[in-house]
Parts: sequence; structure tokens; C-alpha cells
Amino acid sequence: MKQENKELIRKTKIIITIITLTILIISATPLIQNTTITPLTTQTTQPTQKDVTGQGANTQATLIITGNTTTGITGDTQSGFNTPCPQGWGILNTTLTITNITAPNAIIKQGERLSPNIGARLILGNLFQAAMSFKLSTQTARLINVSLHIEVQRSGNLTILVYNATKNESNNMPMLDYSLFTSAGLPVSKGRQWFNYTLPSPLTLDSSNTFEGTFFIVVYGAGSLSAYWTFISDEEGFNDGYAYTTTFLDPVWTYEDIDFKMRVVVDPGPVYPSEIGLSFNRTDVGSFVVEDVPGQRGNGTCTIVGPTSPSQNGWLSFNASANWEGTVSFNVSEANSTLYRKMDATTVYAATPDEIRWNVTVDVTDGFPEVGMGKFINVSIPVDWWNMTGEALNVSGGNVISASPYLRSDSGVLLFEATNGTWIVQCRGPNVLSSFSVYSLYKDFNPVNVSGAVVGDDLSVRGVLDAALSGTANLTVLKDGVQVFMNSTGFSGSSVEVGWSNVGVEPGSYTLRLLVECGLEVGLLERSFTVSARAPCSIRVDRIESTDKVRMLLYVSRSDTGFPVAGASIAIYHDGSQIQLEQVEDYENGSYFVVFTPPGEGAYAFRVEVSGERIDTASTTVEVGYAPPPLSPAMVSSVLVLVAQSVQSAQRSHLMAATGVLAAVVATAGTIGARTYRKLRAPVKALAAMENLLVTHKDTGLPLWSFNILSLDVDVTLVSGLVSAVRSFSEEMRVGGFNVLETRLGTFVRAESELLEVVCIMKRVGRFEVEWLRGRLSELLRLVEAEAGEALRKWEGGEVAEFREVFRRAFSSVFDYPKLLRLHEARMRKLVAEKSRLIEALVGVEKEAAETGKLFEQGALSAEEYERRTSELSREKEILEQKLVGVDETLSRLRVRELIITGKVDEIRERFNTIRGEIEELRKKEEKGELTDKERKKLRALEKELRKLVDELSKIEEAGGS
Repeated sequence: MKQENKELIRKTKIIITIITLTILIISATPLIQNTTITPLTTQTTQPTQKDVTGQGANTQATLIITGNTTTGITGDTQSGFNTPCPQGWGILNTTLTITNITAPNAIIKQGERLSPNIGARLILGNLFQAAMSFKLSTQTARLINVSLHIEVQRSGNLTILVYNATKNESNNMPMLDYSLFTSAGLPVSKGRQWFNYTLPSPLTLDSSNTFEGTFFIVVYGAGSLSAYWTFISDEEGFNDGYAYTTTFLDPVWTYEDIDFKMRVVVDPGPVYPSEIGLSFNRTDVGSFVVEDVPGQRGNGTCTIVGPTSPSQNGWLSFNASANWEGTVSFNVSEANSTLYRKMDATTVYAATPDEIRWNVTVDVTDGFPEVGMGKFINVSIPVDWWNMTGEALNVSGGNVISASPYLRSDSGVLLFEATNGTWIVQCRGPNVLSSFSVYSLYKDFNPVNVSGAVVGDDLSVRGVLDAALSGTANLTVLKDGVQVFMNSTGFSGSSVEVGWSNVGVEPGSYTLRLLVECGLEVGLLERSFTVSARAPCSIRVDRIESTDKVRMLLYVSRSDTGFPVAGASIAIYHDGSQIQLEQVEDYENGSYFVVFTPPGEGAYAFRVEVSGERIDTASTTVEVGYAPPPLSPAMVSSVLVLVAQSVQSAQRSHLMAATGVLAAVVATAGTIGARTYRKLRAPVKALAAMENLLVTHKDTGLPLWSFNILSLDVDVTLVSGLVSAVRSFSEEMRVGGFNVLETRLGTFVRAESELLEVVCIMKRVGRFEVEWLRGRLSELLRLVEAEAGEALRKWEGGEVAEFREVFRRAFSSVFDYPKLLRLHEARMRKLVAEKSRLIEALVGVEKEAAETGKLFEQGALSAEEYERRTSELSREKEILEQKLVGVDETLSRLRVRELIITGKVDEIRERFNTIRGEIEELRKKEEKGELTDKERKKLRALEKELRKLVDELSKIEEAGGS
């Protein structure tokens, strides 16, 4: 019965140990290893026809053997010790029982360190005596030998005594207590020597019978002996022990700040591990202290916690160390170890959109050696997996031959008792792919979420994951279960994107399957998708001009995506008859410029028809009043309206730009129209487009003057972000040798003179505006150099205030400042109105989106119609928000001047009145001769500040009035 209880306790301890060690393994082992994937050889459940199967990354299995006991190991602090361990296995932990811990004799040396402060004390009979302490580091030791360094001038006999110590209450130091041993009549010959004395039988010293483990050697002479005991003086931080002397004049022991030169040999015998600081260590696991066994000198225990590195030769070596002179020996009477071995476990998955199943295979056909008592396998799995069954299956030979219940099955751990063979763990994992959508792509346009496409569309399939992962995304397109397209791409992050070009795909219904493989995580989703032969389209008539001919600017776009349609055929009909078109220009961005001549004067309703290979034929009716004028070019130029746009502007907004129209007008009307435009319209448009000026000193490359036209203020700091950008682009223009540069910030126009260079940033404008502005900029630099040329030649950097007034006068002379002010204030009013319109439209879109959601919830809308409407509303909202951000950004810069005019004037005037009152008081004291030096300095400073306020107020009021 007792034997059965012991066996039950033993098994319980084994299970507890395994669970504890498993936690340790998991904390030290990554869940996913980048190792070679091997194919599945056996599955307990075959995948269904609908399953998508594949190989996952290898995970890790840990084989564990408990109760591996070895005995009869010897070791010492010089060589350490070796414990048996199967090759390729490591020790997870081991408990060592240590016996026969023996320390060798120790020589306690006192007063032997190097020091310049050397001396000696006289030993003469029992009238001049000396004592030196030594201290035991063990609980007990046997005193064997005493050596004294003395110089004998007259031979005689010595007496050596051994004292224990007591506490000196006045200074808390050890002092002599009573004698434990005496040996007298020891003959000493003349000369400098080490006098050695070996006790007749070792004297056992017990640290518990003295103060702080301290003992004393006492020496005095007899007969004619005259000798001196060598010492060194105590120094700061160096003190070997406690020295005392006494004389016949003062028989009381006197403490000396010296250390007598002495050696004491002690034998500790069997020791407690703590007495000598015994410990074991390995570089891969660290150091572990050997603990005492109470009441058993020479015995100890030590538990070493790994895991250690695997054994290479059937042994594992440990180092031993102790705080003791010489080699300490010991026996390891028993080592009870838990062994481990890590190995790869292969994984395969079978996935459907509804579930992801995993099989983890651990092949331990010859994995466990015949050692130890318990054998277990711990399989590491991701923490978001869970086991499908409550047991692991042994499928050696291809059939399930046994099952082992899990001892632990949570927190990424599956632990079970095992034997040699092939084991399978069945798990489920999450579907990490939460959703995916199909987007139609078109250059310079935002992608559009679509539920169907047209043959030849450029598509992108985008999936959203539950977390940020790295792996491979696979897109498969199936028609009637047959693959017609496949594409793969690597990804990293919380989303994936795979392209699909359906060129050559026939119209019909398809199944899109998106599979993501991320090591030990898999996601799979499918959806149906329709590919059509043609897309519906719409026609928008942007501009109509009816003069000598009818000119139309059309914009053709797809109704499903809003993308422009290029390459379409345009036809114009009247009363069922097709009108011959004189000019059809396809800008290849959805815009078409059409020119034709109606049959005669009158009011017409023209049907505009658009057709193409990939679009449905669409038409719209346009009413036009036509009364042809005389064909004089001068008359044509006076009545033509803006009817065309530039290709670049059309690609961004599909709205007509005045520059493109006038370019077409000039081409039609000849040089008279061009000259009129240069003279009348170009200056106005250039002034309205100007935003920033930066003038740079050519010799130093430093900025001299910067003017922010949007806020109508001088940039005093010359270090704003915009100024930095202007300088950067200016350098590119100078090096490249060109004077106009188109950037994302706008058009950069450059001009230079002998000493200066100026760059103006402005909204995108035409060639005539640039030519006019370059002439004005050159004139600006000419006027500045004419007035301040000499100062500019001498300027090497630093203060620029002396040039500000020069630049201000030149700018006012070259540019119509009042007109500039009016143009920018008109621009601000238009922007404010535009912002109100955009906000109103945005609110309308949000209301319509909410109403669409309600209709869908009520069942009034199908899922396809709901997705189509929400996609269109989302695109419309995005466009409105982008426009609103642009308007707000421009208003934030234009509003600077408004804030100055409305708020700063009152602030300046208030300060003006305060300063003026203080000046009047100080001037009265000055007239009376009562003004101090401090008050005089204050008066001058106030007068200077007053002049600045007057100038600033005048400028603001002048600008406001103009």
C-alpha cells in the first residue's frame, strides 16, 4: 500500500513538472519558424471537393522525457563535472544531490601586501608582547600551522598563544578574550626569518565561540630573546585585521593601526556550500547556487533550470566555482533531470470561406531514446488556434492506432503523453480575411468599388485582414469551376491587393476567390462577379458656341464608374439626318471638341449620339440658336466666347479652362485676337494668379525680400516653408537654364538681372500671362538695382531692412496695387460662396446616403442596387471633401489680411494712445530738467515705437481704402 502511494505521488509530480516546463518552453520558443514545408502524408479527415488545401509554415514540437536519473558523478572547482545526456537532447531542468563537499587547507595571509610603510615591534620577554588577528570564513576549521615574519637580534625562546575574541563595546572591534592554546619554550635563532610552528595536533576552532569569527595569535619571548615582529601600517581601504601590543609599563592591550606579518594554515574539512560560495554554471543557462542541507556539513542540493543547449556527444558539462583557495571537490550522488528536444512539425490546411482546418504532424518514429520514465510531446500552435478534438492521434502506418488525451490545451499549447510514432494534432484556426472588394482602375482617377466590369477593364481585388500580417495573396478567377485567371503577390500589412486584367475574358458570370497564406494563418473568401461586353455611358455638353459655326465641347463618361471614355465615335443628327462634322478632336480624356455648320439660320434641336466598342450607344439633345455673323476675323474675335479647354485641365476636373479656349480662338481669329488678349486679358489674369514673390541676391544666394501676395504682406522672416520651396525650385530652374517650371505648387516664373534673381509662384496660367509677368518682374529688378545697386554690390548677408522700402516702391511702381487688392478680395468672396455651396452639397449627399441605408434595411433596395448607390455616393462625397479642403486651405491664407484689417487696427490704435500719453509726461519732465538717464532711454524707445506704429497703421488703412 505504501508502495502504491509513492507511485501515485511520483506520477502527480511528473505531470506538474511537465506543465510547468511546458510554460517555460513556450516562453522561450517562437510559435512560427521559417523552415522548409514538407507535404502531408497522412490525414485523418480527407478534404472535401470544395476545400482549398495547402501547406502552412512549420511549427515547433518539443519532446520531453521526465525522471532521467544518473548517479556516481564526481567533480571539483577545477574541472567541473559532466552529466550524461542523449545526443541531440538538452536538459530542461535537473535537481542535483551533492555530497562530500571538501575544501583544502587555506593559508590566511596577514600583513603581506606591498606597502612603503614597513616597521617592526619589539618582543622582549613577557614585557613586550604582540597579537595579530585572523578570521575564519567557515563555521569551523582546524588550526594546523602558524608562521611569523621576525628579525631576531639575540636568540632565545618564543611563546605562542591562540586566543578567541570578544567585542570591545567602546569601538565595536574584536579584542582578545581568553587563551585557547599555549606553546612555550620554542627556540629561535638569530637572523631575519619566517618562524614556522606546526601545532602538535590540529586545534579545532568554532566561529560560534568567538566574536565575528575572529581569533588572535599572541607572541612574547622568554630568557634572553630580543626580536622584532615585522608589520605594515594600515592604509585607507586596506586593513588585514586587528593588531594589539602591551608593555610592562602598560599591561593593557593597546590597539595599533598596523598589520603584523603572519600566515595561518587552517583545514576546514567538510563544509557547508554556503561557507565557500559553491555554485554551478553554464554559459547558456547562467549560474546556480548550491544550497545547504541543514545539519549536514559537506552536503548540498542544486536545481539548474534550462533549457541548455543540446548535447553533441552524449554529455553535458557544467562548471563549478567557490570562494576558496585551492580546489574544492564534491560528488554528485544523483542527478534527476527532465530532458527535451525541439523538432519541426509540419502543417497543412483545408479551407473554405466558413472554416479553416489544420493538421499538425509530429514524426517521432525514432524520436525517444530508452531513458527516463515519462515521455511527452508539446506542440506549439498560434494562440488564436483551438483543438478540434480532446486528444492527439497516433497514425503510425497510415491508420489511427491510439489516442492520447491532452494534458494541457490552451494558450498556444497542446501537451500529451506519447510514444515513438507519427502523431497528428487536429486544430481549427481563424479566417484572417474579413472582407474583399473589386475596384475598377483608371489613370489619374480614384479607384471605384464595382460589383461588375466590362471586358478589358483594369481591376484590382482588395482584401482586408483582421490584423497586420505578411505572406502571399492569391487571386483565382473561376468560370463554371474552371480556372481562367490566377495572380499572386506578396504583401505586408493589414490589407492585400491583387491585380486582375480581364483582357480576353468573355462576358459572363465568374467566381472570384481570394486566398491569403501567412505562415500559420490563412484567409479565404469568395464572391460572384459579372463581366459585361459593354458599359452604359452618359454625355455632358460642357460648352456651346454658335457664331460662324457651332462648336461643342462634350464629355463622355461611363455611368457605372464615372471614368472618361476615349476613342468614342461622335455623330450629330437633325430631324433624323446626320450632319457632316468638320472637326472632331478627341483629347483622349473623355473630352471631345466638335465643329460643324448647321444648314442655315434658326433654332435647332440637335441629337448628339456617342457609340463605341465597349460602351452602349447613348444620346442627348442640345438646343442651339444659330445666326452666322460676317466672316471678318476682327468681328469674330470680338464675339467669340470661351468654348474649349486645355487637355491638362480636363484630366483633372472636366471643366473648361479659359486659357485653352482663347488659344483656340487666337488660332481661328488670327493675330488681332492674340494682340487684344495680350493687352487686355493677360495682365488681369496674371495679377489674379500671383501668390508669392521671392527675390534672391545672386552673389550670396541669400533671400533679400519675400512678398506673400495672398495675404498682401511682407514675409519678414524669409524662412517660411513656402519660401524654402520657392528657393529649391528656383535653384533647379537656374541650373537647368529655363525660366518657367510647372510644379504641384503651381507655375514658377523666373527673371534675373545683374545682381538679383526673382521667382514668382502663381496659379497655372497660359503663355501670354507668363510673358507679361516676366516683363514686369524684369522691370522690378531694374528699378531696385537703379536705386540700391551700390548697396547690393557690397551686401554680403545679414540685415535686409535697408532694402525693404526700395522693394516696396519698386513693386508699387511696376504692379497696379489697388487692382491687385480688388482681384484678391473678389477671389476671396468667390471662395466663400464656393465653400457654402460645397457644404450644402455635402450635407445633401450625407442625407441621401442615410435614406439609401433606410431603404435597404426596409427591403426596398436589393443588395446590388444598395452597393451601387453607396459606391456612387461615396465617390461623390470624396470629391466634395477634396474640393472643400482645397478651398479651406486657400481661404486660410487669404484670411490673413482680413484679420489684420479687422483686429490689428484696434490693437495698434490702443497702443498708440498709451505710448503718446507716456511720451507727453516724459517730455514735460525733460523740459523741466528732471529727466533721469533711465527715463531718457525710455523716451527715445517710445518715440521709435510710435513711429513704427504710425507707419504700420498708415499702410493698413491705405490698403483698406484702396
